[in-house]
Amino acid sequence: MDSIPRFSSAETQKFVDEYVGFLKNSFKELQNSNINGDPEKAKAIAMEQYKKYEPWKAKVQAAVAAMSPEDKALWNSYSEKMARKLVVTQPVQ
Repeated sequence: MDSIPRFSSAETQKFVDEYVGFLKNSFKELQNSNINGDPEKAKAIAMEQYKKYEPWKAKVQAAVAAMSPEDKALWNSYSEKMARKLVVTQPVQ
């Protein structure tokens, strides 16, 4: 993932740093999973990752709602880049 941009608020920066750390760990777990074309194993791993993401949904919404307009624009740009990069780099199993 690209380097994390600097946000104007320490609280926003802390949230983004923690969220990106969570995403990096999740992505690493997915890359290290040994699916080998097994659709059931892929489904189980996807569900496990979704459960780990579930608590972050509310955190993301709250953090974005509290961001300044400038930080929201920076967040939107950065999160779109992250999403594109994750989709492009996902290995097809």
